[in-house]
Amino acid sequence: HPSSAFNLSPREFQCLKLLAHGKRTKEIAQILHLSPRTIESHINHIKLKIERSSRIYLIDFYWKHYESRNITTLTANPA
Repeated sequence: HPSSAFNLSPREFQCLKLLAHGKRTKEIAQILHLSPRTIESHINHIKLKIERSSRIYLIDFYWKHYESRNITTLTANPA
């Protein structure tokens, strides 16, 4: 479970992955069938959990901690 080390919920992990793959808030909201405000809330929770405030850092964080392990599914559970 890749998100467990950083205590991310499966939905937070989905938001982080989509953000890291270049999606904007509105695009993430459409993909996950949620409101942009909900997506912003998830992103803010991620920032608090990993103790960083920058989206750029979140993207870097994802690539270092998740993509480097070949976690390619959209969910927090590797396929």
